[in-house]
Amino acid sequence: LSARADAASLPARGELANVVHEIARTAPDLVAYGADTAALARLDAADADLRDIDSRAAWTRGLATAVQTLAAGLAVATGLWFGTEAIRAGVLDHTMLAVLTLVPLALHEVFNDFTKAAQTWTRASVALDRVREVLDAPPVGSGDRAAGEASDVPLLEVRDLAIGWPGAPVLAEGLSFRVGPGESVALVGPSGVGKTTLAATILGLIPAAGGTIEVSGRVGYLAQDAHVFSTSVTENVKIGHREATAEEVSAALDRVRLDVDPGRLVGELGTALSGGEARRLALARLVVADAQVLLLDEPSEHLDPETADALLDDIWASATGRPLLVITHDPTVIARCDRVVPVGPTGTSPIR
Repeated sequence: LSARADAASLPARGELANVVHEIARTAPDLVAYGADTAALARLDAADADLRDIDSRAAWTRGLATAVQTLAAGLAVATGLWFGTEAIRAGVLDHTMLAVLTLVPLALHEVFNDFTKAAQTWTRASVALDRVREVLDAPPVGSGDRAAGEASDVPLLEVRDLAIGWPGAPVLAEGLSFRVGPGESVALVGPSGVGKTTLAATILGLIPAAGGTIEVSGRVGYLAQDAHVFSTSVTENVKIGHREATAEEVSAALDRVRLDVDPGRLVGELGTALSGGEARRLALARLVVADAQVLLLDEPSEHLDPETADALLDDIWASATGRPLLVITHDPTVIARCDRVVPVGPTGTSPIR
């Protein structure tokens, strides 16, 4: 019973940790959209589930401890009684009475440690099972490689592609477009049509549901809300290239016009940076990675027009001679692109 209770508490504890992390990370957005009440209700429910499971486990462990203690007491009393009778009958030396009395207490201490070890093993085995599920999961994004020699010309071409998250319905199919060297293409479409899913598929994070993707060169990705780690500017830039030297980091910061000390700490989730600085920091990662194909997701989102224009100038300067694919709703970004490709559930069709 105790083992089952301990095994049930770990998933509940993990769910509570996930909810707390999600609320802490998205608290401003939850308040802004009036979703904080529902989020706190989820937190209360997860906390109540864990308390209920822990309460049942505590009762079970308490009962088991009481039974062990009672059994040890009965064993001591029984040993004392039999030992006394044996001494009276002359079949036992009186010095052995202490042994008969104290051995059950010693065994109780030993078995008490075994109980604690069993509880620890139960918790560890459940955690190991969760780790094994991840390790044994089939690789994602390991699609077949096309035969032939890799091209020296950076290129991104999608042919009759179908996209969707594994285990979920297909979001869009029949997607076909090509982005050549020095060409910029805007992907547009309503929210939820699968544009970000398309980006994840191009990056190889999820497998394609059908069709082919041809990429010549490494793909650099600028996410809509690129994560900023609570460390220095340098360490954040080196996410793009771990072996980058201090000179390369400084050059990348200069190229994206981010005038900050490379050793400066950016705070939790980049709170010490403005929105424009955080976006330029993410762009510096892209620059230091020296990717041949660039993929951007809403690069001007949440920026004022002046900051957005300056950032876009730097992006286009960094993309010289490289294929540039931009997912966007912003008319200003669309106007900069050479072609516009609308994405819908039934495919793509270039408008210009």
